[in-house]
Amino acid sequence: LLAGRVRLERWNEELEATVELRTRELREAQARLLETQKLAAIGQLGAGVAHEINNPLATVLGTAQNLLFKKRKAGAKDDEPEMASLLKVEKAAKRVRDVTGTLLRFSQRSDGTRRAPVTLESIVIDASAMSRAGIVEQGASLELEVETPSPQVLGDAGELVQVLVHLLSNARTALAGKAGGTIRVVAGRDADCAVLRVIDNGKGIDSSIRDRIFEPFFTTKDVWSNLGLGLSVSFRIVEEHGGTIEVQSAVGEGTAMVVRLPVAPVT
Repeated sequence: LLAGRVRLERWNEELEATVELRTRELREAQARLLETQKLAAIGQLGAGVAHEINNPLATVLGTAQNLLFKKRKAGAKDDEPEMASLLKVEKAAKRVRDVTGTLLRFSQRSDGTRRAPVTLESIVIDASAMSRAGIVEQGASLELEVETPSPQVLGDAGELVQVLVHLLSNARTALAGKAGGTIRVVAGRDADCAVLRVIDNGKGIDSSIRDRIFEPFFTTKDVWSNLGLGLSVSFRIVEEHGGTIEVQSAVGEGTAMVVRLPVAPVT
């Protein structure tokens, strides 16, 4: 009787643990679904706004550039007051054009036609080549740790490189003004996933805003320098590739961004 009671208690404990695990997994899945739906809705809104702005914007920019061309042809110098005003109009219009272009790219979803087997090593090499100069210029160092042989994923190489470039850019921003700043990119396999980790020893992300960092237009930068879409675009790309992206961070210690992608089937 005692042995039966012990077994029953053990089964109850195992059942409780299983229910708790499945409930947590369900909550995480619901959170990812809500995030995906929110990004899709914002993407549609952004695309509509961008299209409405682009037509009058093209008129403003084209008129400003046409006037600049005519005045330069007539001998006007760029430092003249009227020329300076036209140059400001041109610069502002180009800025708006960049913003609407980013909104349109954010709204576009991949159709998967450009996907092919690609190694994490090639993604890391391409993204680090684009990012290293800016990191070094800031006085930080970039360290690469790639597992050999490197795992393969089925994906759009250009989009996956874009994700890593965004993560490296954010890590560089987190190291601004810090002596001895370091960014590590660790690429390898974890169980049945290919994993990319971007780890910095920067200022970290406060827990009160950690859940918001994938929101479009949200930024923790001290100086607002762009649309704040880098992490949102990265989230969308990783999600379209069947993967996940998460943040691990502690204020004053640094941040690790972790991207997990399905390993490509061996053919």
